[in-house]
Amino acid sequence: MERKLGCGSVTAASVGLIVASSCLVILAQLTGLAGKDLYIPMLIALLINTAVAFTFLELYSLMPQYYGGLGQFNLATFGPFVSIISTISSYAICILLANTIETSMLGMVVTEIFIPGVNPFLISLAIMIFLLVINLLGINFFAKLQNLVVIFLVGSLLIMGIMGVLKIAPGEVIPANQQSSPAITGFLPLIGLSALAFWLFIGIEFAIPLAKSIKNPKRNLLFGMLTGLVLLFSVQTLLGLGIANYVDLNLLLSSNTPHLLFAEKMFGTLGKYWMGALSLIAAISTLNTMYAAGARIFHGMAKDGLLPSVLAKTNQHGSPYVIMLIQTIILLAISGMGAGTTDEFVILLLSASCFWLIAYVIAHLNVLTLKLKYPTAKRNKILSFMGIPQIIGILGSIFMVINISDDLDQRATVYKIFFIVLSILIIYSATWVKLKMKKRLFQSEGFDNEKLLDINRAEKNLF
Repeated sequence: MERKLGCGSVTAASVGLIVASSCLVILAQLTGLAGKDLYIPMLIALLINTAVAFTFLELYSLMPQYYGGLGQFNLATFGPFVSIISTISSYAICILLANTIETSMLGMVVTEIFIPGVNPFLISLAIMIFLLVINLLGINFFAKLQNLVVIFLVGSLLIMGIMGVLKIAPGEVIPANQQSSPAITGFLPLIGLSALAFWLFIGIEFAIPLAKSIKNPKRNLLFGMLTGLVLLFSVQTLLGLGIANYVDLNLLLSSNTPHLLFAEKMFGTLGKYWMGALSLIAAISTLNTMYAAGARIFHGMAKDGLLPSVLAKTNQHGSPYVIMLIQTIILLAISGMGAGTTDEFVILLLSASCFWLIAYVIAHLNVLTLKLKYPTAKRNKILSFMGIPQIIGILGSIFMVINISDDLDQRATVYKIFFIVLSILIIYSATWVKLKMKKRLFQSEGFDNEKLLDINRAEKNLF
């Protein structure tokens, strides 16, 4: 019998996808753009992602049997067409994109710093196979590994941040009058950077697919996800402020590996090896979460007929092994292409952010729709707030999509990628729903559980 996961494991799963090498690059970019005012877009992103947490927690409180997450929630409210588009765009595309880059960077950093001369692909291959085996053995093996890597990651970044802010790191501090001016200044332009900061919190809802393995999930999901958000904001803001004391802002923007740059500037040779180890652990954390939570999202969709039924197969440990094997093959097949330049990297992540933000808008609409459709349903009173988190989340997400980049050319490229992929997904989703599922595009399934039955009985007694 598997031991149930506690609040600490929920927090580790919530931040596992986020504390990654890609996020260290984005944090360095954000610091270069905003300087010590980076806390402004970080606060906005924290607010928007707190609304996301409340939305997913309320959806789970209404439909606790749907551990697949967003795809199943959308199926219950808006039907299969919306469910397939939102889930594949926000999870399949975004996760594969981010983790392909993560896998490529992992191999390059390890070979550059620790074992030069070895093919980076072999490093990526070895670590991917190791993580695949760990997750095939069940959720408890995932949790044990995840707790260890998150403690090391968050602890290291916190130490770096504190030493940087207090100016006690061994590197050379840049006098304030010699530091380059931030590229972005003024309150409104800084708010526009929240779309970039948003990536530093994205995926907090990845704890939801683990709900059936969590002890007292309604309580531990709430506290674990909110603790994860506060932890991410505190540690990353602190580290960004520390970086600004040791690294010229222009250098951060021009470097293809700004996370290695600031580590060396702050801690010298030690910083190079420290960041190398952090990059390795960060990649393990991200990929480990992808296996555990990401695979279970698609497993839940496959069980509902939204994806091929073969993806619903599990082994004796309850692990969706078919999806995990497919994830491994795709990531390893693509990772040989490398991560590209930092500018290309940011464009791809901003494109992914567009998909994820639109998926969050749909998730918020789920909650508002269910409030209107089932107003008497029992909800977690802590989460309700009369729809205020959802309204804030919708407005904030739309704002960030509109202001996805301050560079007009970069914004146009992001929108182009977004609309091309979205068009392909619309065609695929409509074809699958009509020809394979033989259902109406917007045929909602509802959530036929004990709560809904109680509501129906109460309504019948009124007449």
